[in-house]
Amino acid sequence: VRIWAEKTGSQLPTLTFQGTPKLHGTNSGIFREKGGDGTFVFGAQSRKQVLTKANQHYEFLPFVQSIPKDELKRLFDTACHSLGIDCGEDRVTLFGELIGPGVQRGVAISSLQERQLVIFQVAVGSEYAGNHIEIALPECNIHNILSVDTFAVKVDFSSPESAAKKMEEITLAVEKRCPWAAKFGVEGVGEGIVWTCKERPTDSDLWFKTKGQKHSEKVKKKVIEVSPEKMKSIEECVEKILTGARLEKGLDYLKEQGLTID
Repeated sequence: VRIWAEKTGSQLPTLTFQGTPKLHGTNSGIFREKGGDGTFVFGAQSRKQVLTKANQHYEFLPFVQSIPKDELKRLFDTACHSLGIDCGEDRVTLFGELIGPGVQRGVAISSLQERQLVIFQVAVGSEYAGNHIEIALPECNIHNILSVDTFAVKVDFSSPESAAKKMEEITLAVEKRCPWAAKFGVEGVGEGIVWTCKERPTDSDLWFKTKGQKHSEKVKKKVIEVSPEKMKSIEECVEKILTGARLEKGLDYLKEQGLTID
């Protein structure tokens, strides 16, 4: 955000971020595309690879193949309708997290009775299109992450410390009790939060995740680091150097040069 503000000459904005529980599983997707005969075909993939018999990705390929074709058609029609997108010719991919027994360890969702795909994003071709709570087939163990409570935090990027503290509190609460597991009657630890910008929900540059201490990939004292010391030093420099007298002198110089005060 700071780089964007510098490049565009804009002020640092205040943006709202929506948080959803981060599920400790493996990235998986179901896609639909037109086959050689012009009819739609369905397939399964990991994050970047189409699955085959030789690479079934935690048995996700047979998971998808077990779903009736008319149910998959209904799922993709719902995705296109709810997001208001034209899915005629492009490949449409429903990305989600494959979770449940045998996928990962150390979290409450590992104790679910059955594996699930929990959708969190839809892509049309190579572009993200968003997500909607209606994109789900619960009867086929395909759910949507928006079906549990989400979190909203406003971040003032000129002074983000208070927002960071709030995000840390939410993250630690989710780590203590996973809301997704609780939805299915399982109590236990969660992983963290995935944050997307509500003003620009399909901009992946503004997606990030916060993890509790038990799942952090780095040793750190805080869940969220925003370099408050750096921000404080900038503020102290401004207060010390940009006195009223100096600012008046700058305005006088602009007038001397015949420039407008804008």
